[in-house]
Amino acid sequence: MAESSKRQKPETLEEEMQDRISSLPDGVLSHILSFLPTKTTVQTSVLSNRWHHIWKHQSVLYFTEFTEDYHRYRDNRSEQFKSFVVLVNSVLNLLHNPRAIRKMTLLCFYTLLGDKFRQHSVESWVRSVIGPHLEELDLTFAKDYQGSDFKLPQTFFTSPNLVSLSLVGAISVQKLSSTTVCLPSLKKMIINIGFVEVSSVNALLSGCPIIETLNLCFCSISLDKVCVPSSLKKLKVALKNQRGAYLEINAPDLEYFQITKITFGEVFSMYNLHNVVEAHLDVFPHSLGSVTPLHNLLGALSGTKHLVLNPSTTKWLLGEPHDLLFQEFRYLVRLELYLARFNYNSLISLLQKCPVLRFLRIHNIGYKEQSPVLKWAPQRSVPSCLVSHLKFIQFQGFQGLQDELFINILNLMHNPRGIRKMSLLCFYTLVGDKSRECSVNNWIQSVIGPYLEELHLTLVNDRQGPDFKLPQTLFTSPSLVSLSLVGGISLQKLSSTTVSLPSLKKMLISIGFVDVPFVNALLSGCPIIETLELFFCSRRLDKVCIPPSLKRLIVDVNKIYGACLEINAPDLEHLKITNITFGEVFSMYNLHNVVDAHLDVFPFPSSLGSVTPLHNLLVLCCLREQQSPVLSLAQQESVPSCLVSHLNSIQFQGFQGLQDEISFIKYVLRNGLVLKTVIVHDMSLDQKTKHSIMKRLYKVRRASGMCQLMFSKV
Repeated sequence: MAESSKRQKPETLEEEMQDRISSLPDGVLSHILSFLPTKTTVQTSVLSNRWHHIWKHQSVLYFTEFTEDYHRYRDNRSEQFKSFVVLVNSVLNLLHNPRAIRKMTLLCFYTLLGDKFRQHSVESWVRSVIGPHLEELDLTFAKDYQGSDFKLPQTFFTSPNLVSLSLVGAISVQKLSSTTVCLPSLKKMIINIGFVEVSSVNALLSGCPIIETLNLCFCSISLDKVCVPSSLKKLKVALKNQRGAYLEINAPDLEYFQITKITFGEVFSMYNLHNVVEAHLDVFPHSLGSVTPLHNLLGALSGTKHLVLNPSTTKWLLGEPHDLLFQEFRYLVRLELYLARFNYNSLISLLQKCPVLRFLRIHNIGYKEQSPVLKWAPQRSVPSCLVSHLKFIQFQGFQGLQDELFINILNLMHNPRGIRKMSLLCFYTLVGDKSRECSVNNWIQSVIGPYLEELHLTLVNDRQGPDFKLPQTLFTSPSLVSLSLVGGISLQKLSSTTVSLPSLKKMLISIGFVDVPFVNALLSGCPIIETLELFFCSRRLDKVCIPPSLKRLIVDVNKIYGACLEINAPDLEHLKITNITFGEVFSMYNLHNVVDAHLDVFPFPSSLGSVTPLHNLLVLCCLREQQSPVLSLAQQESVPSCLVSHLNSIQFQGFQGLQDEISFIKYVLRNGLVLKTVIVHDMSLDQKTKHSIMKRLYKVRRASGMCQLMFSKV
């Protein structure tokens, strides 16, 4: 009996692991397989007898003609499609109950070079899954230039249990009527097709009484009204052509609203939008009529929290010959404006009606030579949001026009030095434009003050332009918590006596050449900094002194000179150093709390092996250049404690199949008690050598029953 039990015991951990998976119930295995492409689920039948028939019970199918090797058949698409047909037909014929399919996804060409066999095959596949059990259908069809669209069977539009429908590409929904569509369970629909009559779209929508999510994208044949179901919670409508369409909405539960190329007539037909949280508007008038319909729409959306106005909308809105009395957006916290023409007074007028606005983004997409919009009367009072709530302003497409000058907005504020956060991305110097340099200097000077908490500067120079010199007052900002300096910015002439940033916790410096003493002067004035990212070019080989308060450190120094590094940071958890030079004296201590380390150093320090704090690392990724091999270290008598207690994952990149590399992997497999994954990425091993190495490593008995060994090609 003992001998029989011994025989039944798996010979290797791989077999044991396979048995664990195979012992799961059929229902669980089928659920796992439902997340994979059907071609992959069929391939699992070769694993063992236990798996041979499991895929035949699938109720979820995913077929795609556009696989990774699709480009290989560019000159012979018909041959490639034949293999695809064999796969789909075989699966549909061998399924135990093809009429019980719950979900099907199909992506392929419907028409190509007049291939009637292709069209017939696709039509038969779709018909075969239509039935009372179908809950989700996702069809994406392509066609050649002269091909026809796929026509859905009429029986499909009366599917009683269909919950989700996606129709994309060469699919026709023409000639539908309200009497032929009944989809009582449908909650989500995506329609992204070509030309279609609006009446057919309305017929389809009228048969969906409980639909909640609708994404419509099509070309309208005529200018008609699209009637949107009242049950919707999320709506996206986009017209692909210039003709546009009207829209009729009465949806009290609508929360997300996005319309593109929608035409407005004189009669407003959008109501009950008081629950909309986010709205994106791209609308335009039917003729050169009044802006009143758009004004009414904005009034209906007065309760929204996030509003985006696209160019056609702002052009129509701000082109009105007289000032508009905007409805107050009493809950609006985020406003994004795409402006074809910028007008300072009209923008301030709009801000007057946004009392709690916190985030403002302006995209200026116009050109200097465009004719200006009609002037609005200047505003005498400061918008309340600027005084009390507005924390972030982003201006994209700045052209230097007088109306654009950001300083105008800052001057409107009672206390411009009360700004807490500022992000600025722009050219500092451009073809000798001195006014640009002056403007940038003024903007930054304006926000530096006792309340400034976050400053993010990304400044770009032309080839001959000077770097921006930060005001000395910035380096004594008492409340500054986060500082980001990227691009053409100078850190020269700093000293430890001129830097005092007592609140700074996070700093990113990514600039050009800088002397290391100036970097050290900056760091010495940051007593509680926790996150530091340094990217710069050193002018000579000096030592960078890292603050002891750090928890996260990333340093990358240009490899022409490199830099030494001195670290004594007992709270450090994440360490990544690149192009750092080590001398004879090792200067990295108190790293016992490091969780994640990435080292690209030269030469690789032999003293690293004697630094006992490093044995608690969860992940140690050491990258080094092609240099002479390091000296062999003495063989260790005891197993590193991290292998016994902490190390969960190992990734080996650049594996070459050397004996030392194989020995290392064997060692960690035999001793890693808590290992979960060992991933080996080889660079250039031929298939025979790789198979031989895999065979040797898979035979190694693993200390961890959870450990998976995987090979991957770089």
